Amino acid sequence: MKNVTIVLALAAACGLAGALRASQTDFGSASVAAPWATVPNSPRDTAMGGALVADPEGLEALDANPAGLARMEGQQASLAHNAWFQNMALETARYGAALPSDGGLGLGLNYFNFGSVDTYTVDPNTGMPVAGGTVNPYGIEAQAGYGQRVGSLSLGASLKYLSQDLDGYTASAWGGDLGAVWETGFSGLNLGLAVQNLGSQLGGYALPLQAQVGAAEQVAVRGSDQATLALSGTFPSADSQADGVGVGGEYLFSRALALRLGYKYEGNAQQGGSAGLSAGLGLHWRWAEVDYAFQSLGDLGNSNQIGLGAKF
Repeated sequence: MKNVTIVLALAAACGLAGALRASQTDFGSASVAAPWATVPNSPRDTAMGGALVADPEGLEALDANPAGLARMEGQQASLAHNAWFQNMALETARYGAALPSDGGLGLGLNYFNFGSVDTYTVDPNTGMPVAGGTVNPYGIEAQAGYGQRVGSLSLGASLKYLSQDLDGYTASAWGGDLGAVWETGFSGLNLGLAVQNLGSQLGGYALPLQAQVGAAEQVAVRGSDQATLALSGTFPSADSQADGVGVGGEYLFSRALALRLGYKYEGNAQQGGSAGLSAGLGLHWRWAEVDYAFQSLGDLGNSNQIGLGAKF
């Protein structure tokens, strides 16, 4: 019965997300800049199918839903590494702190390395391609977010600065996210909504604007064990064929060991194989935590993420 409750709540939230997308300009998928800004950088979120818009914990709220910053406890710091496919990688550093009156602040820095990319020129005599060496393009995203709890509702916003260098062609833009999480008070059920990558153009192209909606339910199992089930829908404004659904589960043993499993479906993905499957675990001991996530990208390869965190 509880699972049915989550499905119905998600269906209602998806209707709201559809209205949000209808109010946006259809930029067209070819005109979207900085798609690297949507690469996952939270091992917990990745392991659970990217479905944590209604249940963001601590610093992962900077990307999943800034409203989750209102749930910050004490001070937190984290480092994360995402070894993506074809030698691409994402490095993340974050810091956050709880503020008086049920508020929370988060700061983050993401560095996306595209790896070494071969370049070619055309021989004017033969018309054949000639190796021209390699380049190392990259992208940088700096974030600052704030969340505030108002009764059972948490609201949040974040500001971000994005910059990229593609073989000497540099561009930058300002953007931001808005989010909300509602603790319904019904059987541990939360509803979440986030609008991500609002902002100016980067290099003449729009940022990858999208809306995410979701539901999550936390259930006390026995003793201090806890289970979480989460569902989410993602709706990019640039391409309605890229709408996605994520589902994830987590079982936390004695608040020390977390086992996670997830799946993410993207409407226009043609990656084959086990694409979308993910799994991971988390270890918590006193003030320290370690998280790992594996994600299958099908024919493209796999992603391996590891995160180190501290609470003080």
